[in-house]
Amino acid sequence: MMFEGVYRWVIRISIALAAFFFGWGIIFYSRLPNRIPIQFGFDGSVNNFGSKPAVFLFPILLLLVALIGRSNYIDMKYSTASGQNHLHKIIMCGCLILICGVGMYLFLLYAQMLK
Repeated sequence: MMFEGVYRWVIRISIALAAFFFGWGIIFYSRLPNRIPIQFGFDGSVNNFGSKPAVFLFPILLLLVALIGRSNYIDMKYSTASGQNHLHKIIMCGCLILICGVGMYLFLLYAQMLK
């Protein structure tokens, strides 16, 4: 099925982005300030700060969700052709895309802080 191929590509891209974000976090870790923003309001203002290791939060979260999605848990729980299987995989893709988007936003924000 075409959907299965798309699902596998979303998982692969998520794992690659997690490795990319984690690598950039390691490379620029020493240049980051001691307090980095970790929570933002709807107006874009910073609501909460965290320590430098918080830069690895989203890459690790993205990697964990991708690895859980990569497992055969969904296929074991529901038959491959069922609507529930597709629904759970669509939800997993949505979660991965959301985490990738937040990770990219934070990556660009931290890149601006390094200037």
